[in-house]
Amino acid sequence: MALFDQFRISSATGVLQPGLTLNLTFRFFEGGFFLKYLWPSFHVAAFTTVATLVLGYPTAYIMVRSSPGMRRFLTIVLLVQFLSSYVMRIYSVMLVLGNNVSLIAC
Repeated sequence: MALFDQFRISSATGVLQPGLTLNLTFRFFEGGFFLKYLWPSFHVAAFTTVATLVLGYPTAYIMVRSSPGMRRFLTIVLLVQFLSSYVMRIYSVMLVLGNNVSLIAC
């Protein structure tokens, strides 16, 4: 929806009317306010992409070339990282509830 709104014509009252224009897109890039937040986002995305390539390809290469037992171990190590957020949520709920387990039984 927001993608289609940027191609509409903005009237003086602020109402978007049908019509093809890139006015809103140009206004986005003209002001320094949005660019101040846009460039750091691109830097984070570029750093994440490079870090993923640098860490991911050697890991995949090692997994392909290793024995089945080692491959299974590396797969488990990689999958355990995804479970860490759930473990942290459970511990945070335990910290909030404390010894009041009657809320869990409901």
